[in-house]
Amino acid sequence: MASAGRSSTDAVATRAPPTLLARMLRVGLH
Repeated sequence: MASAGRSSTDAVATRAPPTLLARMLRVGLH
């Protein structure tokens, strides 16, 4: 499950801009 979730997030992060990536990282940290 974690693997699949990570793959999805990786694909989205690769397609999303750096700003979105930073925001996601911040949300993930918090």
